[in-house]
Amino acid sequence: LPAEAEIAAALSYVVAPRRVTVVAYSDWVRRELFARHGTPSLKVSCHPRRWDRRKGRLEQQRGVDAAAEAAARARGSGTANNLLTVGAMLRPSTPRRAPWRTARVLLRVLQEAAAMETATRVQVITFGCSKADLRALWDQHRGKSDPAACPFDHRGMLSHDAVLALFHGLSTLGGARFMSTTAVDAHGRMAPDSEGTTRGRRQRGAVFLDLSRWQAFGFTGLEAMAEGVVPVVRAGSGSSYATHLVNAIVVAAPAYSQGEGIHDDDDDDDDKGSEQEDDGAAVGALLQLLRDPDLLARLQVGARNTVRDRYTPAGTARSWHAALGRLLQRRDETF
Repeated sequence: LPAEAEIAAALSYVVAPRRVTVVAYSDWVRRELFARHGTPSLKVSCHPRRWDRRKGRLEQQRGVDAAAEAAARARGSGTANNLLTVGAMLRPSTPRRAPWRTARVLLRVLQEAAAMETATRVQVITFGCSKADLRALWDQHRGKSDPAACPFDHRGMLSHDAVLALFHGLSTLGGARFMSTTAVDAHGRMAPDSEGTTRGRRQRGAVFLDLSRWQAFGFTGLEAMAEGVVPVVRAGSGSSYATHLVNAIVVAAPAYSQGEGIHDDDDDDDDKGSEQEDDGAAVGALLQLLRDPDLLARLQVGARNTVRDRYTPAGTARSWHAALGRLLQRRDETF
């Protein structure tokens, strides 16, 4: 934002504190508002948008097309017992989303998976910027003389609906449909098979990688979870809903503190700190999910259960009802 617009936005929180009640979706936002402006706020719940199965209009969107193509290639290859599809947003215009660090991690995962002795495979689908912007990011960090083309299946700029379609496509075409359905009971909870494991069967799953330095909430990760796509996020990003080894993998971020400031957004410091140390946790998390399909299946179910139990339209309505009730009570006490 221009400096004057940023000042105006900041002042908007303190101009009429007695007349305006601020609501927030996450504890992170509430802490930031109070620390920066002394503004108290009420926390309310929310729910993610879902791909509309009834209308089916989004089936022709590029997101589903991309997942269908990737799944068809995977089925046709017949070489990978374990297949992990990783979706990620690459948006160079927003440095806090760590676009190059994300690309760097994806590159390492592809390289290390290719070197595995077992029949494993990783496919990467990215979105969030034009192909020209991705090429510019690639040239900036790898050099224009680098002969290696970007190995990602990049879908360019996607509308919100197309992103939802992509997550649905990853879960039903490239991911969850290939997971063992016998390991999940009618209530969506894990039910071990006769051997108490899913090993020995062909396993496939989908992950959403978000290495943003901070997120006010992280709706994209929650929308992925709603479709059974497991988020891999950095500590402090998506922390409102991501619980390590329950519904997600949360990786440490040693180069940054968990509560780093929002004004760092204009500083493209993806490469600060120890590259190996910062990237290693995320690379390790993705490879762990590739090697351990049982863990991936549990997290997939945990992701769906989290949305089902905590982030629903009915829950959102109850949250707002309670918040408005508290406001009315305060008004009655004041006047």
